[in-house]
Amino acid sequence: MNYKASWAGLARMTAWTLLFLWLAGYVLPPQTEDIPFDNSVTTSRITPMLTASSDPRRVRSDVKKGGRTIAWVTDSLGAKFPPDKALEDVKTHDVRMIAENVLPLLPDDTHINIYIQANARSLENYISLLSLIQTRPDIIVFSINPVATLSPYVFMTHPESLAAAVPLWAKNGNMLWLATLAQPHHMLRATITPFIPIVRESALRLPQDLSLFQKTESTTASPISATGFWAVAHADKNHETEIDSEKAIFYKTLLARYPEKRGVLPARLFAQSLSAIAQSGIPALVYVPPHDPAFDTNPAFTRGYKAVIADLTAIYMAKGAKNIAFITAMPENVQKNTTYRRNDGFHNEDTRAVSAFLAKKMSTLLNEDKAP
Repeated sequence: MNYKASWAGLARMTAWTLLFLWLAGYVLPPQTEDIPFDNSVTTSRITPMLTASSDPRRVRSDVKKGGRTIAWVTDSLGAKFPPDKALEDVKTHDVRMIAENVLPLLPDDTHINIYIQANARSLENYISLLSLIQTRPDIIVFSINPVATLSPYVFMTHPESLAAAVPLWAKNGNMLWLATLAQPHHMLRATITPFIPIVRESALRLPQDLSLFQKTESTTASPISATGFWAVAHADKNHETEIDSEKAIFYKTLLARYPEKRGVLPARLFAQSLSAIAQSGIPALVYVPPHDPAFDTNPAFTRGYKAVIADLTAIYMAKGAKNIAFITAMPENVQKNTTYRRNDGFHNEDTRAVSAFLAKKMSTLLNEDKAP
């Protein structure tokens, strides 16, 4: 063959490829959005908002507005887990949302859009906040995982989220340097998704299908969660007995090391999250879920936990605003009346006390928002 590559030839191939993709979007039917937690709710008044991490849409589009809307950002601490299964064996259909216990205690016209993502970290939560603020809900509820939010070990579990985040950062105007975290396929998807239906409306697995753009799998995709990996990797031998044999989230071990290992980038992301809420003017409840009081008998855990709460509070004092209700400790009776998973200390099995407390706070915010 005498073909000689040229810039003009590459431009023609690119143009034809984009044209055929654009045309295919009008011929092929759109795929249903993949919502991992759709089967975890039993009422139409709670809508899981986030798609699977590999779905380029990231946030579902089939949401009807009406009544009062609560936008709730959380991770696995926003779910209730079955007591008879190890965490790594739990599927989304096995869990139930804490929101289902909260909703009956709220006004009848309330709808909860829940941005729940397993293993969500500071970056994913920041992206979710930027997304939901554009929908202008009546109130925002933001759950702070006391271990993961400021963890120095991992600030992002789902790199695919960056595809949706690039345009969000461009609109938001803050921390634009975060776009440098995106790989070429994130930039490509962010650029072409709004204009090519087949990319926008079908769950094209670009990170998996185009090996050109992703040579290796992220370590966060291993069977053990990133948090668990780091807890094991950094655990001292004399602490091994404290690590749950079920491969739970190892929160006790990580918190025990927090005073010596603080995360600078996660702290900045949390600060930007609070700034985004403050600038939106939307009433918000930002809270730390309760933990098992039995863990407080461990001096290393207590020292680390107090250090985390002190840092979270300092960031709030610097970035918070009057529209944010900031709660770092729930009443003692809520902690004691909540059932926690064995050796876990944070994931719940019985959430009625937590739900009643959160519902009261949300009702107050909803009433304030509707006040003349």
